[in-house]
Amino acid sequence: MLSRFRHAYQPLLSSDWFSSAPTSASPTWLSPQRFAAERKPILALVATLILVTLLLATGRKPAAGVAAAVSSLTGITRNAIVQATLAQVEQDGFPLAPSQCPQPRTTTYRLRSENLRFAPSQDWISPSPALPRSADLNDRLEAWLASPVGTSKTWTAFNSLTCGNPSVRREQNQLHFRNNLEFWNAIDEDRVGELRRELVGVLRVAQRDGRLAQVVPDSDAPKQGIVWTAGNADTFDRVLVSLRLLRKSYNSSLPALIFHFPSESPSQAQLAEFATLDAHVSSLTSLDKAGGGRTKSFHLKGAALVEATKRFDDVLMLDSDNIPVRDPAFLFDSVEFKELGAVFWPDYWKDQPENAIWSILGVQCRDEFTIEAGQVLLRKSDHLDAILLVEYMLRDWEFWFQLSDGDKDLFRYAFLALRKRWAVPARHLSTASWLDRNALGGDKSDRFAGHTMLQYGLASEAGGNKPRPLFVHANLLKRITADLHNGNTFGRTLQLRLPQTDASATQTSDFVFHCDYLANIDPLTGIGLRHSDDATNPPRWVREQALLSRGLETRFFDGHRGFAYVLAIENVWKDEFLFLDREVFTEELMSEVEMQRWRELVRRDQGRVARCGDEEDLRETGRLVGKENDWMEVVDWADDPDLAGFEDRFYSVGGGRAGGLGFRK
Repeated sequence: MLSRFRHAYQPLLSSDWFSSAPTSASPTWLSPQRFAAERKPILALVATLILVTLLLATGRKPAAGVAAAVSSLTGITRNAIVQATLAQVEQDGFPLAPSQCPQPRTTTYRLRSENLRFAPSQDWISPSPALPRSADLNDRLEAWLASPVGTSKTWTAFNSLTCGNPSVRREQNQLHFRNNLEFWNAIDEDRVGELRRELVGVLRVAQRDGRLAQVVPDSDAPKQGIVWTAGNADTFDRVLVSLRLLRKSYNSSLPALIFHFPSESPSQAQLAEFATLDAHVSSLTSLDKAGGGRTKSFHLKGAALVEATKRFDDVLMLDSDNIPVRDPAFLFDSVEFKELGAVFWPDYWKDQPENAIWSILGVQCRDEFTIEAGQVLLRKSDHLDAILLVEYMLRDWEFWFQLSDGDKDLFRYAFLALRKRWAVPARHLSTASWLDRNALGGDKSDRFAGHTMLQYGLASEAGGNKPRPLFVHANLLKRITADLHNGNTFGRTLQLRLPQTDASATQTSDFVFHCDYLANIDPLTGIGLRHSDDATNPPRWVREQALLSRGLETRFFDGHRGFAYVLAIENVWKDEFLFLDREVFTEELMSEVEMQRWRELVRRDQGRVARCGDEEDLRETGRLVGKENDWMEVVDWADDPDLAGFEDRFYSVGGGRAGGLGFRK
């Protein structure tokens, strides 16, 4: 049967126009060499005549099929059509979709091109929709291969529709951006096609070899468990800290697996304690540590995750420096996990529109926070395909880390490539530090020296609209070699202050905090993406939190605690509308063209919200407008029941060590 996607994006002279069998090797455009060999006018004329004949015979326009196929799979029918040419968008950017009541869920930009390297017409769907959970792998791979083809300039223009705004630019990981922008621009459309086919081929081979049909062999074996990877004495010690707390303080009985390279085994004393704590230690024989002296072996994580899914169906993977605050067993029974089979926790940053990952995925840039892999919750039976993609990319980390800042976002990229979605926690992450406000001294004494990520639980928990801390991820603490001990290591949190929840607003245990609620958030209404025509808006507390998160900005700074060097994180908040009405509208890292275009988008949406009356402008209430730092607050751990005794437990029960001991890379 002819693929529902393929016909819209095949170029002239491609033999796949006449093939009905799906293949991961099908080209989506002509390579320069092939184009040169086939550029004779007579061949082009013949191909054009054949193409027109086929289109007339099927009654289809060249680009209509993809939008229709997506609509039939996703259930999204409220779609606007905007006609443009490839030359126009490369010169002036993609035009803004007209304002309508009600607002369309998607806009299809139908681009015509006279460039014979591309199809004569392509559908660029904004925003890129997910496929339903019921879609099979073939549908997902075909949708990926059928996604539009264009130059890096065209993709950047397309991505700027959703990510060319102050919120994305402020949360740019500037070091990652500067180091890799040239690399992103060098990935042309031919290379994009190769990468798409390469990754699709990984799953086609896995499908052929039966890897996607793996099941947990022992029906009586536990189906849920925690997995760590460890590679040296420090990481084994850090895992032991978490296990002691889980077993002795939280009474957790979750099965535990620790994977390591054959060349990096734990000591006999460590092995004995792992056994006492009912944890299984396993040497991962499928690969060994690469040479070159790299201290972080990210490819171990991918292989360990695949290996772990042979034992568990549901896996909570933790970094060794990420310490649970309470028993995480409830995650496996949560409605979020039951419905979506995956929960990812956010990082500080946002991907930029220039990143070539979007063209490789065939997905428009999503204005959302990236994820961090200090904790990842996955169900193998739902997402083994994505897990295998992550494993493959981690084996070639030197390439993929130029697109993803480390291993963390490869999980999100794999899900987006397969048009999947995930659940998110009930609150954006915060940053934690010691109690001493003047620890760094000098001109840094008034700054919050964040050394730890604080991640939260789920919205479906009791009181989920007032989220509880769940993980203390000491990602920067392990680098600080100062004299740290019980009493001067933890104690304060810098967090986004949330609006007071209406006392009458109760949170039900069946609410699923879908990642799309926090993607492409409207700066007026706080509404993110709708994943279907009939999707209802999330609760007001979610929309208010989402809108406020657009004002966050993360900053690195350094200083010294005594003689010890400290690299720290600090978050600030600034209303993105602060200078919107001024004649000179300045925003760091945004070009004049981008600023003007964003202003036009805001004005368009203000008019639509006022005219349509079907969505609430949260800014009109006055609750979400304030001075620059009004929405950041520092709270003491002593006032939080989950955190009040954590530092003492970390040292006394967990046997934790800071000051660079047990927290080295």
